Amino acid sequence: MVETSEDKDIYLPRIGWNSKNELYIYKLNRLQNHFQFLLAGDDGECKVIYDEKNERYIERLDGHSVIFLEDGDRFVVRNEKSGFFHLYLHSVEKGELGAITSGDWEVTQVVDVVGDRVYYMSSEVSPLRRDLYSIKLSGKKKRRITEGDGTYTVDPSKDMRFFIRRFSNATTPLTVTLHSGDGELIRVLESNDKLKERVAKADVPKRSFFTFETERGDVLNGSMLKPVDFDSTKTYPIFMTQYSGPGSQSVLDRWGLDWCDMLVEEGYIVVCVDGRGTGARGEDFRKCTYAQLGKLEVEDQISAAKWLQKQSWVAKDRIGIYGWSYGGFTSLGAILKGNDVFALAISVAPVTSWRYYDTVYTEVYNGLPQDNPSGYDDNSPVNFADMLKGKLLLIHGTADDNVHVQNSYMMAEALVKADKKFDMVIYPNDNHSMYPNGSGHIRDKMMRYVIENL
Repeated sequence: MVETSEDKDIYLPRIGWNSKNELYIYKLNRLQNHFQFLLAGDDGECKVIYDEKNERYIERLDGHSVIFLEDGDRFVVRNEKSGFFHLYLHSVEKGELGAITSGDWEVTQVVDVVGDRVYYMSSEVSPLRRDLYSIKLSGKKKRRITEGDGTYTVDPSKDMRFFIRRFSNATTPLTVTLHSGDGELIRVLESNDKLKERVAKADVPKRSFFTFETERGDVLNGSMLKPVDFDSTKTYPIFMTQYSGPGSQSVLDRWGLDWCDMLVEEGYIVVCVDGRGTGARGEDFRKCTYAQLGKLEVEDQISAAKWLQKQSWVAKDRIGIYGWSYGGFTSLGAILKGNDVFALAISVAPVTSWRYYDTVYTEVYNGLPQDNPSGYDDNSPVNFADMLKGKLLLIHGTADDNVHVQNSYMMAEALVKADKKFDMVIYPNDNHSMYPNGSGHIRDKMMRYVIENL
Protein backbone atom coordinates (compact mmCIF):
# COMPACT_ATOMS: atom_id res chain seq x y z
CA MET A 1 0.00 0.00 0.00
CA VAL A 2 1.23 3.48 -0.92
CA GLU A 3 0.25 6.48 1.19
CA THR A 4 0.37 9.67 -0.90
CA SER A 5 -1.26 12.23 1.37
CA GLU A 6 -3.27 12.77 4.53
CA ASP A 7 -5.45 15.11 2.47
CA LYS A 8 -7.92 12.98 0.51
CA ASP A 9 -9.20 15.85 -1.68
CA ILE A 10 -6.44 15.41 -4.29
CA TYR A 11 -5.84 14.13 -7.81
CA LEU A 12 -3.42 11.35 -8.75
CA PRO A 13 -3.55 11.75 -12.55
CA ARG A 14 -0.55 9.57 -13.54
CA ILE A 15 1.46 6.65 -12.23
CA GLY A 16 4.32 4.70 -13.76
CA TRP A 17 7.61 2.91 -13.15
CA ASN A 18 11.18 4.01 -13.82
CA SER A 19 14.03 1.77 -15.02
CA LYS A 20 14.66 0.67 -11.41
CA ASN A 21 11.07 -0.58 -11.14
CA GLU A 22 10.28 2.18 -8.68
CA LEU A 23 6.75 3.50 -8.67
CA TYR A 24 6.32 7.18 -9.44
CA ILE A 25 3.12 9.18 -8.94
CA TYR A 26 1.81 12.57 -10.07
CA LYS A 27 -0.01 14.32 -7.24
CA LEU A 28 -2.13 17.48 -7.54
CA ASN A 29 -4.13 19.34 -4.94
CA ARG A 30 -7.82 20.04 -5.57
CA LEU A 31 -7.08 23.62 -6.65
CA GLN A 32 -4.50 22.25 -9.14
CA ASN A 33 -1.86 24.84 -8.35
CA HIS A 34 0.50 22.52 -6.46
CA PHE A 35 2.12 19.59 -8.29
CA GLN A 36 4.33 17.01 -6.61
CA PHE A 37 6.21 14.20 -8.31
CA LEU A 38 6.48 11.31 -5.86
CA LEU A 39 8.72 8.26 -5.78
CA ALA A 40 7.48 5.34 -3.69
CA GLY A 41 9.83 3.14 -1.69
CA ASP A 42 9.46 -0.59 -1.05
CA ASP A 43 7.79 0.21 2.28
CA GLY A 44 5.12 2.35 0.59
CA GLU A 45 6.54 5.61 1.88
CA CYS A 46 6.60 8.37 -0.74
CA LYS A 47 9.41 10.82 -1.31
CA VAL A 48 8.78 14.16 -3.03
CA ILE A 49 11.42 14.46 -5.76
CA TYR A 50 9.91 17.43 -7.57
CA ASP A 51 7.66 20.16 -6.17
CA GLU A 52 6.01 22.92 -8.22
CA LYS A 53 3.61 25.64 -7.06
CA ASN A 54 1.89 28.35 -9.04
CA GLU A 55 -0.15 31.32 -7.82
CA ARG A 56 -2.77 30.55 -10.49
CA TYR A 57 -2.61 26.96 -11.74
CA ILE A 58 -0.42 24.17 -13.04
CA GLU A 59 -1.22 23.59 -16.71
CA ARG A 60 -2.91 20.24 -17.29
CA LEU A 61 -0.41 17.43 -17.00
CA ASP A 62 0.20 14.58 -19.43
CA GLY A 63 2.36 11.46 -19.55
CA HIS A 64 5.34 13.48 -20.81
CA SER A 65 5.18 16.34 -18.31
CA VAL A 66 7.87 14.39 -16.45
CA ILE A 67 10.03 11.72 -18.14
CA PHE A 68 12.52 9.51 -16.31
CA LEU A 69 15.82 8.73 -18.01
CA GLU A 70 17.23 5.23 -18.28
CA ASP A 71 19.54 5.69 -15.28
CA GLY A 72 16.48 5.89 -13.00
CA ASP A 73 17.89 8.98 -11.26
CA ARG A 74 17.55 11.83 -13.74
CA PHE A 75 14.29 13.07 -15.22
CA VAL A 76 13.14 15.83 -17.58
CA VAL A 77 10.41 18.25 -16.48
CA ARG A 78 8.43 20.74 -18.56
CA ASN A 79 7.42 23.80 -16.55
CA GLU A 80 6.86 27.53 -17.04
CA LYS A 81 8.79 29.12 -14.19
CA SER A 82 10.58 31.37 -16.71
CA GLY A 83 7.24 32.65 -18.00
CA PHE A 84 7.36 30.24 -20.94
CA PHE A 85 7.15 26.44 -21.05
CA HIS A 86 10.67 25.01 -21.10
CA LEU A 87 12.55 21.84 -20.23
CA TYR A 88 14.66 21.25 -17.13
CA LEU A 89 16.86 18.36 -16.04
CA HIS A 90 16.44 17.06 -12.49
CA SER A 91 17.97 14.37 -10.33
CA VAL A 92 16.31 12.32 -7.61
CA GLU A 93 19.39 12.76 -5.44
CA LYS A 94 20.63 16.24 -6.42
CA GLY A 95 17.51 18.18 -7.40
CA GLU A 96 17.51 20.51 -10.39
CA LEU A 97 20.58 20.16 -12.60
CA GLY A 98 19.83 22.96 -15.05
CA ALA A 99 17.72 24.28 -17.91
CA ILE A 100 17.71 22.40 -21.20
CA THR A 101 15.83 24.99 -23.27
CA SER A 102 15.21 28.72 -22.82
CA GLY A 103 13.85 31.73 -24.68
CA ASP A 104 10.69 33.75 -25.30
CA TRP A 105 8.93 30.82 -26.96
CA GLU A 106 7.39 27.59 -25.72
CA VAL A 107 8.04 23.87 -25.72
CA THR A 108 4.52 22.78 -26.57
CA GLN A 109 5.09 19.01 -26.30
CA VAL A 110 7.80 16.59 -25.20
CA VAL A 111 7.97 13.84 -27.82
CA ASP A 112 10.65 11.54 -26.36
CA VAL A 113 13.98 11.34 -24.55
CA VAL A 114 16.53 9.03 -26.17
CA GLY A 115 20.03 8.73 -24.73
CA ASP A 116 21.29 12.24 -24.11
CA ARG A 117 18.84 13.99 -26.44
CA VAL A 118 15.34 15.34 -25.93
CA TYR A 119 12.90 15.55 -28.85
CA TYR A 120 10.21 18.20 -28.52
CA MET A 121 7.69 20.32 -30.41
CA SER A 122 8.15 24.06 -30.23
CA SER A 123 6.71 27.44 -31.20
CA GLU A 124 10.20 28.94 -31.51
CA VAL A 125 9.76 29.99 -35.15
CA SER A 126 6.32 31.51 -34.52
CA PRO A 127 3.39 31.06 -32.12
CA LEU A 128 1.39 30.21 -35.26
CA ARG A 129 3.65 27.26 -36.16
CA ARG A 130 4.97 24.03 -34.67
CA ASP A 131 8.29 22.34 -35.38
CA LEU A 132 10.20 19.27 -34.16
CA TYR A 133 13.55 19.89 -32.48
CA SER A 134 16.13 17.83 -30.63
CA ILE A 135 18.65 19.06 -28.07
CA LYS A 136 21.22 17.53 -25.74
CA LEU A 137 20.36 17.30 -22.05
CA SER A 138 23.16 19.81 -21.49
CA GLY A 139 21.18 22.37 -23.51
CA LYS A 140 23.70 22.27 -26.35
CA LYS A 141 23.58 21.26 -30.02
CA LYS A 142 19.94 22.13 -30.59
CA ARG A 143 18.70 21.02 -34.00
CA ARG A 144 15.54 21.82 -35.88
CA ILE A 145 14.45 18.57 -37.55
CA THR A 146 11.45 19.85 -39.52
CA GLU A 147 12.31 22.27 -42.28
CA GLY A 148 9.14 23.75 -43.79
CA ASP A 149 7.09 26.78 -42.78
CA GLY A 150 3.83 25.60 -41.24
CA THR A 151 2.49 23.27 -38.58
CA TYR A 152 3.87 19.80 -37.86
CA THR A 153 2.68 16.95 -35.68
CA VAL A 154 4.67 13.74 -35.16
CA ASP A 155 4.00 10.17 -34.05
CA PRO A 156 7.26 8.55 -32.87
CA SER A 157 8.21 4.88 -32.78
CA LYS A 158 9.97 3.40 -29.77
CA ASP A 159 13.22 5.20 -29.00
CA MET A 160 12.53 7.69 -31.79
CA ARG A 161 14.05 5.40 -34.44
CA PHE A 162 11.34 6.55 -36.82
CA PHE A 163 8.49 9.00 -36.78
CA ILE A 164 5.44 9.72 -38.89
CA ARG A 165 5.28 13.40 -39.77
CA ARG A 166 2.15 15.35 -40.66
CA PHE A 167 2.64 18.76 -42.23
CA SER A 168 0.41 21.48 -43.60
CA ASN A 169 0.19 25.23 -43.80
CA ALA A 170 -2.45 27.74 -44.80
CA THR A 171 -1.94 27.06 -48.51
CA THR A 172 -0.75 23.42 -48.47
CA PRO A 173 -3.05 20.48 -47.69
CA LEU A 174 -1.85 17.78 -45.31
CA THR A 175 1.17 15.67 -46.31
CA VAL A 176 2.06 12.52 -44.33
CA THR A 177 5.60 11.13 -44.47
CA LEU A 178 7.79 8.55 -42.70
CA HIS A 179 11.21 9.66 -41.42
CA SER A 180 14.19 8.28 -39.56
CA GLY A 181 14.87 9.78 -36.16
CA ASP A 182 17.28 12.34 -37.60
CA GLY A 183 14.63 13.61 -40.00
CA GLU A 184 15.71 11.84 -43.20
CA LEU A 185 12.77 11.08 -45.48
CA ILE A 186 12.06 7.36 -45.90
CA ARG A 187 8.68 7.29 -47.59
CA VAL A 188 5.76 9.50 -48.57
CA LEU A 189 2.66 7.92 -47.03
CA GLU A 190 0.12 10.43 -48.33
CA SER A 191 0.98 13.27 -50.69
CA ASN A 192 -2.61 14.46 -51.20
CA ASP A 193 -1.63 15.39 -54.76
CA LYS A 194 -5.16 14.98 -56.06
CA LEU A 195 -6.51 17.32 -53.41
CA LYS A 196 -3.77 19.84 -54.17
CA GLU A 197 -4.68 19.72 -57.84
CA ARG A 198 -8.36 20.22 -57.07
CA VAL A 199 -7.60 23.12 -54.76
CA ALA A 200 -5.42 24.77 -57.43
CA LYS A 201 -8.08 24.35 -60.13
CA ALA A 202 -10.86 25.59 -57.85
CA ASP A 203 -8.90 28.75 -57.06
CA VAL A 204 -9.65 28.37 -53.35
CA PRO A 205 -9.26 31.61 -51.33
CA LYS A 206 -5.99 31.78 -49.42
CA ARG A 207 -5.97 32.38 -45.69
CA SER A 208 -3.86 35.32 -44.56
CA PHE A 209 -2.62 36.26 -41.10
CA PHE A 210 -2.58 39.61 -39.37
CA THR A 211 -2.04 41.27 -36.00
CA PHE A 212 -3.77 44.28 -34.49
CA GLU A 213 -3.57 46.23 -31.25
CA THR A 214 -6.64 46.56 -29.06
CA GLU A 215 -7.63 49.78 -27.32
CA ARG A 216 -6.05 48.26 -24.19
CA GLY A 217 -2.69 47.82 -25.91
CA ASP A 218 -2.80 44.03 -26.37
CA VAL A 219 -1.50 42.71 -29.69
CA LEU A 220 -3.62 39.81 -30.96
CA ASN A 221 -3.13 37.32 -33.78
CA GLY A 222 -5.79 36.76 -36.39
CA SER A 223 -6.48 35.02 -39.68
CA MET A 224 -8.68 36.13 -42.55
CA LEU A 225 -10.26 34.49 -45.57
CA LYS A 226 -11.40 36.89 -48.30
CA PRO A 227 -13.30 36.22 -51.52
CA VAL A 228 -11.05 35.50 -54.50
CA ASP A 229 -12.38 38.60 -56.26
CA PHE A 230 -11.99 40.82 -53.19
CA ASP A 231 -12.24 44.52 -54.09
CA SER A 232 -11.07 46.99 -51.46
CA THR A 233 -13.43 49.64 -52.84
CA LYS A 234 -16.45 47.52 -51.88
CA THR A 235 -17.77 46.53 -48.43
CA TYR A 236 -18.22 42.99 -47.14
CA PRO A 237 -20.06 41.39 -44.21
CA ILE A 238 -17.79 39.78 -41.62
CA PHE A 239 -18.31 36.41 -39.98
CA MET A 240 -16.04 35.75 -37.01
CA THR A 241 -15.25 32.28 -35.72
CA GLN A 242 -13.34 31.47 -32.51
CA TYR A 243 -12.91 29.02 -29.64
CA SER A 244 -11.08 31.19 -27.06
CA GLY A 245 -10.65 28.53 -24.35
CA PRO A 246 -7.65 28.60 -21.97
CA GLY A 247 -4.45 27.53 -23.72
CA SER A 248 -6.21 26.84 -27.03
CA GLN A 249 -5.23 28.16 -30.46
CA SER A 250 -7.46 28.62 -33.47
CA VAL A 251 -5.10 30.91 -35.40
CA LEU A 252 -2.44 28.52 -36.70
CA ASP A 253 -0.57 28.23 -39.97
CA ARG A 254 -2.17 24.95 -41.03
CA TRP A 255 -4.52 23.63 -43.66
CA GLY A 256 -8.17 23.26 -42.87
CA LEU A 257 -11.66 23.91 -44.18
CA ASP A 258 -14.62 24.52 -41.92
CA TRP A 259 -18.27 25.01 -42.79
CA CYS A 260 -18.04 28.76 -42.30
CA ASP A 261 -15.21 29.03 -44.84
CA MET A 262 -17.83 28.25 -47.48
CA LEU A 263 -19.40 31.62 -46.67
CA VAL A 264 -16.57 33.25 -48.60
CA GLU A 265 -18.23 32.05 -51.80
CA GLU A 266 -21.33 33.97 -50.71
CA GLY A 267 -19.40 37.22 -50.38
CA TYR A 268 -18.49 37.11 -46.68
CA ILE A 269 -15.06 37.59 -45.12
CA VAL A 270 -14.32 34.97 -42.47
CA VAL A 271 -12.12 36.14 -39.59
CA CYS A 272 -10.66 34.33 -36.57
CA VAL A 273 -8.89 36.04 -33.65
CA ASP A 274 -7.12 34.43 -30.70
CA GLY A 275 -7.67 36.66 -27.70
CA ARG A 276 -6.07 36.72 -24.29
CA GLY A 277 -6.04 33.35 -22.59
CA THR A 278 -4.98 31.42 -25.68
CA GLY A 279 -1.74 29.49 -26.04
CA ALA A 280 1.91 29.59 -27.16
CA ARG A 281 2.52 33.19 -26.08
CA GLY A 282 3.73 32.68 -22.54
CA GLU A 283 2.25 32.23 -19.10
CA ASP A 284 1.02 35.76 -18.49
CA PHE A 285 -0.89 35.94 -21.76
CA ARG A 286 -2.42 32.50 -21.24
CA LYS A 287 -3.29 32.80 -17.56
CA CYS A 288 -4.63 36.36 -17.40
CA THR A 289 -8.17 34.93 -17.75
CA TYR A 290 -7.75 32.91 -14.55
CA ALA A 291 -10.67 33.19 -12.10
CA GLN A 292 -12.70 35.35 -14.51
CA LEU A 293 -13.58 33.09 -17.44
CA GLY A 294 -15.60 34.91 -20.08
CA LYS A 295 -14.46 38.45 -19.28
CA LEU A 296 -11.26 39.14 -21.21
CA GLU A 297 -12.03 36.64 -23.98
CA VAL A 298 -15.28 38.46 -24.76
CA GLU A 299 -13.62 41.87 -24.52
CA ASP A 300 -11.09 40.81 -27.14
CA GLN A 301 -13.68 39.52 -29.61
CA ILE A 302 -15.54 42.83 -29.25
CA SER A 303 -12.26 44.71 -29.77
CA ALA A 304 -11.58 42.65 -32.89
CA ALA A 305 -15.01 43.53 -34.28
CA LYS A 306 -14.44 47.23 -33.54
CA TRP A 307 -11.06 47.08 -35.28
CA LEU A 308 -12.72 45.49 -38.30
CA GLN A 309 -15.36 48.21 -38.34
CA LYS A 310 -12.58 50.74 -38.94
CA GLN A 311 -11.53 49.01 -42.17
CA SER A 312 -12.93 50.70 -45.27
CA TRP A 313 -13.94 47.39 -46.86
CA VAL A 314 -16.10 46.21 -43.94
CA ALA A 315 -19.89 46.53 -43.80
CA LYS A 316 -19.90 47.92 -40.28
CA ASP A 317 -23.43 46.84 -39.36
CA ARG A 318 -23.02 43.29 -40.70
CA ILE A 319 -20.63 41.54 -38.31
CA GLY A 320 -21.50 38.13 -36.86
CA ILE A 321 -19.75 35.69 -34.52
CA TYR A 322 -19.88 31.93 -34.03
CA GLY A 323 -18.48 29.39 -31.60
CA TRP A 324 -18.96 25.84 -30.33
CA SER A 325 -18.59 24.72 -26.69
CA TYR A 326 -16.25 27.28 -25.06
CA GLY A 327 -16.58 29.20 -28.30
CA GLY A 328 -20.36 29.12 -27.87
CA PHE A 329 -19.94 30.58 -24.39
CA THR A 330 -17.79 33.37 -25.84
CA SER A 331 -20.09 34.10 -28.80
CA LEU A 332 -23.02 34.51 -26.38
CA GLY A 333 -21.04 36.97 -24.30
CA ALA A 334 -20.04 38.85 -27.45
CA ILE A 335 -23.55 39.33 -28.88
CA LEU A 336 -24.81 40.45 -25.45
CA LYS A 337 -21.98 42.65 -24.15
CA GLY A 338 -21.06 43.77 -27.68
CA ASN A 339 -24.60 44.43 -28.86
CA ASP A 340 -23.45 47.64 -30.55
CA VAL A 341 -21.05 45.81 -32.89
CA PHE A 342 -22.41 42.29 -33.42
CA ALA A 343 -25.54 41.88 -35.52
CA LEU A 344 -25.69 38.07 -35.26
CA ALA A 345 -24.34 35.19 -33.17
CA ILE A 346 -24.48 31.42 -33.40
CA SER A 347 -23.82 29.58 -30.15
CA VAL A 348 -23.49 25.79 -30.27
CA ALA A 349 -23.42 23.65 -27.11
CA PRO A 350 -22.35 26.59 -24.91
CA VAL A 351 -21.47 26.66 -21.26
CA THR A 352 -23.76 29.31 -19.79
CA SER A 353 -22.83 28.78 -16.13
CA TRP A 354 -19.54 27.32 -14.93
CA ARG A 355 -21.48 25.87 -12.02
CA TYR A 356 -22.84 23.34 -14.54
CA TYR A 357 -19.49 22.21 -15.94
CA ASP A 358 -17.13 19.48 -14.72
CA THR A 359 -14.94 20.26 -11.75
CA VAL A 360 -11.56 19.09 -13.08
CA TYR A 361 -11.65 21.55 -15.99
CA THR A 362 -13.50 24.42 -14.35
CA GLU A 363 -11.61 24.52 -11.06
CA VAL A 364 -8.17 24.58 -12.67
CA TYR A 365 -9.07 27.76 -14.59
CA ASN A 366 -11.63 29.38 -12.32
CA GLY A 367 -10.71 28.31 -8.80
CA LEU A 368 -13.15 26.72 -6.39
CA PRO A 369 -16.75 28.04 -6.46
CA GLN A 370 -16.80 28.61 -2.70
CA ASP A 371 -13.64 30.73 -2.99
CA ASN A 372 -14.49 32.57 -6.21
CA PRO A 373 -18.28 32.83 -6.66
CA SER A 374 -17.93 35.98 -8.77
CA GLY A 375 -15.74 34.11 -11.24
CA TYR A 376 -18.53 31.59 -11.71
CA ASP A 377 -21.39 34.06 -11.94
CA ASP A 378 -20.36 37.56 -13.00
CA ASN A 379 -19.62 36.67 -16.64
CA SER A 380 -22.38 34.14 -17.13
CA PRO A 381 -24.26 35.15 -20.32
CA VAL A 382 -27.50 34.31 -18.51
CA ASN A 383 -27.06 37.51 -16.52
CA PHE A 384 -26.95 39.63 -19.69
CA ALA A 385 -29.94 38.18 -21.54
CA ASP A 386 -31.75 41.52 -21.45
CA MET A 387 -28.97 43.08 -23.57
CA LEU A 388 -29.71 41.06 -26.69
CA LYS A 389 -30.34 43.19 -29.80
CA GLY A 390 -29.14 41.15 -32.77
CA LYS A 391 -30.10 37.78 -34.20
CA LEU A 392 -29.19 34.77 -32.05
CA LEU A 393 -29.24 31.07 -32.92
CA LEU A 394 -28.83 28.76 -29.91
CA ILE A 395 -28.12 25.06 -30.62
CA HIS A 396 -27.64 22.03 -28.37
CA GLY A 397 -27.86 18.24 -28.40
CA THR A 398 -29.91 16.55 -25.68
CA ALA A 399 -27.36 13.73 -25.26
CA ASP A 400 -24.41 16.09 -24.78
CA ASP A 401 -22.29 14.46 -22.06
CA ASN A 402 -19.67 17.20 -22.17
CA VAL A 403 -21.70 20.41 -21.85
CA HIS A 404 -25.07 19.39 -20.43
CA VAL A 405 -28.09 20.69 -22.36
CA GLN A 406 -29.27 22.35 -19.12
CA ASN A 407 -26.86 25.16 -20.03
CA SER A 408 -28.86 26.09 -23.12
CA TYR A 409 -32.19 25.57 -21.37
CA MET A 410 -31.06 28.03 -18.71
CA MET A 411 -30.03 30.56 -21.36
CA ALA A 412 -33.31 30.16 -23.22
CA GLU A 413 -35.29 30.68 -20.03
CA ALA A 414 -33.41 33.91 -19.29
CA LEU A 415 -34.03 35.21 -22.82
CA VAL A 416 -37.74 34.41 -22.59
CA LYS A 417 -38.01 36.18 -19.23
CA ALA A 418 -36.30 39.20 -20.80
CA ASP A 419 -38.82 39.06 -23.67
CA LYS A 420 -36.05 38.68 -26.26
CA LYS A 421 -36.59 37.09 -29.65
CA PHE A 422 -34.12 34.34 -30.56
CA ASP A 423 -33.93 31.10 -32.51
CA MET A 424 -33.19 27.70 -30.99
CA VAL A 425 -32.56 24.24 -32.41
CA ILE A 426 -32.43 21.13 -30.25
CA TYR A 427 -30.93 17.89 -31.61
CA PRO A 428 -32.55 14.94 -29.82
CA ASN A 429 -30.12 12.19 -28.75
CA ASP A 430 -27.09 13.92 -30.29
CA ASN A 431 -23.87 14.39 -28.34
CA HIS A 432 -21.47 17.34 -28.05
CA SER A 433 -20.38 16.91 -31.69
CA MET A 434 -23.99 16.44 -32.89
CA TYR A 435 -23.48 12.76 -33.54
CA PRO A 436 -24.91 10.35 -34.50
CA ASN A 437 -27.53 12.26 -36.47
CA GLY A 438 -27.09 16.01 -36.72
CA SER A 439 -23.51 16.77 -37.82
CA GLY A 440 -24.48 17.57 -41.41
CA HIS A 441 -27.85 19.07 -40.61
CA ILE A 442 -26.43 21.59 -38.15
CA ARG A 443 -23.89 22.93 -40.63
CA ASP A 444 -26.52 23.40 -43.30
CA LYS A 445 -28.71 25.14 -40.71
CA MET A 446 -25.94 27.50 -39.63
CA MET A 447 -24.98 28.35 -43.21
CA ARG A 448 -28.54 29.24 -44.12
CA TYR A 449 -29.00 31.22 -40.92
CA VAL A 450 -26.01 33.46 -41.69
CA ILE A 451 -26.99 34.01 -45.32
CA GLU A 452 -30.59 34.86 -44.40
CA ASN A 453 -29.81 37.12 -41.43
CA LEU A 454 -26.40 38.78 -41.91
